[in-house]
Amino acid sequence: MKSPSTRPSALAPLLTLVVALGTMAWGIRSTSGWIIQQALFGGLDATVSSDVRALIAVFAVSGLELVLAVALLLARWRPGNVHVLGLLLVGVGVIFGQLVITGPFWALALLGVWLVWESASMRAGD
Repeated sequence: MKSPSTRPSALAPLLTLVVALGTMAWGIRSTSGWIIQQALFGGLDATVSSDVRALIAVFAVSGLELVLAVALLLARWRPGNVHVLGLLLVGVGVIFGQLVITGPFWALALLGVWLVWESASMRAGD
């Protein structure tokens, strides 16, 4: 019942990194250059502009995905934990995908499906 902890395949952090960079690129591409410039140089802040709040949220999600990529690369995981993480990403990706029609959030759900499959292959390797 207790599977030993192992590292997921190298494809897991790579796919997570692709999703993180896709999220960041989508956030930058969907925001005007003027908003980004004013946010960087202090002309706008999150209390004034909803575009800046949206950009901060996109960078926060992208940052969490980068942390997840590093954790998948460096840490040893039990297959059950990877399975739960995959299901969580499926749920979050579907919710974000429904709320924000455009964007890479369906890729987050697909990454979760792939992690569920990865946990099954980790169990099969025992």
